[in-house]
Amino acid sequence: MSAPLVKLKYLADFNPPVPDSVKFSKEKFPIYPMDKIISFGVLNKDVEFRNASELTTGYTYLEPTDVAYAKVTPCFENGKGILGSSLDGPSFATTELTVLRPKPGVDQRYLSYLLRTPEFMQPAISSMTGAGGLKRVSEEYVKNLRFPLPELNEQVRIADELDRELAEIDEFIDDQTRLLELTTEKFNAELRNLTYPPGVETVPLKRFADITLGKMITPADRGGMKLAPYIRAANVQPGGVLTYETDKKEMWFSSSELSYLELRKDDVLVVEGGAGFGRSAVLEEDLPGWGFQNSINRVRVRPGLADPHFIDFCIRSQLLFGDLNNLTNQSTIPHLTTEKLEITRIPLLEASQQKNISDFILNSNQLWQSIKIEIDKSIFLLKELKFNMQISRFHDLLN
Repeated sequence: MSAPLVKLKYLADFNPPVPDSVKFSKEKFPIYPMDKIISFGVLNKDVEFRNASELTTGYTYLEPTDVAYAKVTPCFENGKGILGSSLDGPSFATTELTVLRPKPGVDQRYLSYLLRTPEFMQPAISSMTGAGGLKRVSEEYVKNLRFPLPELNEQVRIADELDRELAEIDEFIDDQTRLLELTTEKFNAELRNLTYPPGVETVPLKRFADITLGKMITPADRGGMKLAPYIRAANVQPGGVLTYETDKKEMWFSSSELSYLELRKDDVLVVEGGAGFGRSAVLEEDLPGWGFQNSINRVRVRPGLADPHFIDFCIRSQLLFGDLNNLTNQSTIPHLTTEKLEITRIPLLEASQQKNISDFILNSNQLWQSIKIEIDKSIFLLKELKFNMQISRFHDLLN
């Protein structure tokens, strides 16, 4: 016998109010912004706590017995939600959640799985209203969606079975994540040992290279200038990746500036400030007609004195292990000024020795990147399997 179809509003109470026991409490309660909500049952609990008096308006209230889904795009489509059992007690969260409190006879976990089915998500998406790319699910609409409601013991059986099967996939994902962490740790340790061998004297970087800071943004022609593409901090990504080919911007340069700020093959580009300070990459080709912004330091190695890739790996090593933090001006935003970069310590090795080391690291880096790509692919496929399984298996178990 099939389970009866029941409207969602008869399965749960929507957005229950804050009880007086919390409203007038002297305790502090956690606040979960959207970026701390990963998925149903997964929360980042590194959050702020505040007095209840500050939270009763402008926040959504939840209890450990509740289920909540993100009602705003794209968080809804990405499956963000809260399973109340993952909370440590009464809590508050972003107002972009809709809270459901299961009625008697409705299992909390069963309800959370219902909210992840196409039978809920597709109509909910079609009900969204709003402008400017910020749309929200209509609560009045989804309240009248009908869902199967088997006996409580059957709901618990379905939820138990899904929890068990999905936990197995989570274990595989955790194993792959840990493998990636171990592989990365191994490469980083190798990078450190090879760039800074024990017992080798170090000298300032300026002994090997000339360092130049780029120019400030010039938004308009000051006379005799021309528009030209430029490298900026956003073009230097972690791992020595440059994105100037797919992310090109232009500003005004004088002819003398373009000559002074030219970019050549083997220039090492180092981010000067901000969140990405200290990131570096080696330019693998000449860029005629390009310049660079003052968020970039150009490190130009003097011929025969050093290997550009070795210098790049030394800077990456110093950034990775925190050495650059000791050099930066950090009154507000960290800055790796030209003067600070000039005194960054580099091992005193012959250019040929540096080249041998950098070649070895480049090969190791390629191997590590290939392993990383495969592990990332495996994790992606496992997450996709989990998403699809919780839908298909829910229907299998229900039937």
